[in-house]
Amino acid sequence: MERSEGGALDSREERFREGPCPKGLRVLEEGRHEPPGSEALQCIGGFPLRKGGFQKSLVLKLERLEEAHPEAERVELWAEDETRLGLKPVSRRMWAPVGRRPAARFKRGYEWTYLYGFVRPQSGEVFWMILPTVNTELFSLALWEFAKEVGAGADKRIFLVVDKAGWHTGGEVEIPEGIHLEFCRRAPRSLCRRRGCGRLPTRH
Repeated sequence: MERSEGGALDSREERFREGPCPKGLRVLEEGRHEPPGSEALQCIGGFPLRKGGFQKSLVLKLERLEEAHPEAERVELWAEDETRLGLKPVSRRMWAPVGRRPAARFKRGYEWTYLYGFVRPQSGEVFWMILPTVNTELFSLALWEFAKEVGAGADKRIFLVVDKAGWHTGGEVEIPEGIHLEFCRRAPRSLCRRRGCGRLPTRH
């Protein structure tokens, strides 16, 4: 970030000379141990699952999905949500002669788009698309592109957690083979509370 004096961005050498990062901003040198297999589902990203909660029931639902599709070589847990990205014009200060009211013209309106994000909590893998709005048609498109990207099908089943937005639950949603939707009351952001899931998307 820029310094308060308005200087240029800090170089890597300058940051090294400033010494270690302050507490609360430092990055752990050694990564946290992630238990393999079913143990990782019991403690996703190092956060214990609440007894009787929605996350706790995911373990049983995943096991049932595996039993229902014994031909599948892999069953993976993913979560999906959308966020709106856009601009809104705001009033700013401007120079004007003393005693005169300045006249500033601006267009009051909004411009936005939507980011569809898929994340796998166990590994931090992400897949994302930028689409103009949210509806059942574009959600179906995002599902098909996601299914092609991860190779969902008869040999690979995806247990996808989404919220109960109207474009998720609508009867017009086209669900590709290998994708199994699981609806939760709230957005599944708690599944993303692990290192790497909060970063900006890196591929699409």
